[in-house]
Order: sequence, then structure tokens, then C-alpha cells
Amino acid sequence: MRLQHELFEWMASQPGVTGLAVFALGLLCALTGFRMRHFFVTVGAGALGALLGVGAAAILAVPPMGMAALGSVVAGGLAVVRPTSMTVITGTAAWAGLGCYLANQLRFPEGVALSTTVVAGVLALVLTLVSRPTMTLLCTCIVGSGLMVLGFVGLASATIPSLGATFCTLADRQAIVVPVLVGMLTITTFSYQANARRGDLITGGSGELAT
Repeated sequence: MRLQHELFEWMASQPGVTGLAVFALGLLCALTGFRMRHFFVTVGAGALGALLGVGAAAILAVPPMGMAALGSVVAGGLAVVRPTSMTVITGTAAWAGLGCYLANQLRFPEGVALSTTVVAGVLALVLTLVSRPTMTLLCTCIVGSGLMVLGFVGLASATIPSLGATFCTLADRQAIVVPVLVGMLTITTFSYQANARRGDLITGGSGELAT
């Protein structure tokens, strides 16, 4: 399955306001993730719960929407009650998903792709346990940057179709284009968040970030 192609194709078919909303959410996540980390962890947990619900529905042969809603509510509730634990879980899942995406994008064999996914998840788990605030900040930057690119595709496809189509074609032909773009945005937003976070810690404005 070509994950990136499917996502871009879906986004390109959406109204421009959807692309704008996704881009704005990505920008908010990438630039203010450390200030709203509990919110983003709850949203991420809800999304993870929905995916698990869809998977469970396929196994149990039941309607997916109900299971997705149930999984989302349960995981979101756990994020509210146990934010620390769910931060570790969602961060691990996000990195595993990133490893799966890169393996899929670079056309790795199935066995290598599975190994890449597992290694990325385990590495994220270890690093999150070692330095949870930094890894949480990094995850918001990566997810936010990815949403910004996705939102750009939707917005460009709705307002300047030729630009959207050109970008999607380039992304399909050059597998490394989008990962490099997301990486550049991640470095930029991580630098911004790290500086802003350091300023808050010095002034005492967000003392909870140190925990």
C-alpha cells in the first residue's frame, strides 16, 4: 500500500477549507506543542484508539465506526487519567508509524519494513523514558510538520490545481521529497519550540515542562 499516495489523493479531493484546517492544526502542533502537550497527547491517543478499534472491528467482523468511536473514547479517557503513560504509548506508536511510513516510501521488502517499524518503536520507547519532555516536543514537531505538508496539498489542490498536481506527481516520482521536506520543517519547528521552552523554563512560566 502506498500510504503517502493514498493520503495525498484523499486530501486533494477535499474542499480547500479542509486543507486549510489541516495546515492550521499542523502549524499549531509544530509551533506550540510543548504548551499544549496534554491536548495533543489526548488527540493522539484518541486517533490511536480509533485505529485499534478499526483493526479490532476487522477481526471481529463488526461495523468499524462503532469500534473506532469506542476505541477513541477509551484511549482519550486514559490520556486524561494517565497522561504520562499515554504520552509514552502515543510517542512510541507515532515513531513506529514513522518507521513504517519511511519503509513503505522507500519500498523496503516486507521483512525489512517490519523490522524498521519495530526498531523505530522500541527506540522511541527507550528515548521517551529517558527524556520524555524532549521526545514529546519532537513528536509534536514531526506530526505537525507532516500535517502541514498534507494540508498544503489539500489547499493547493483546491486553489491552484496545477501546483497541487505538480507537487503530488513529484512526490510520487521522488520518494524522498516529502520525507526531506518534513525533516526540514521538523528541524525548524523543533528549534523554535526548544528556544521557546527554554525561555519559559527560565522565567518560570511553564514549570510543568520540566517534569
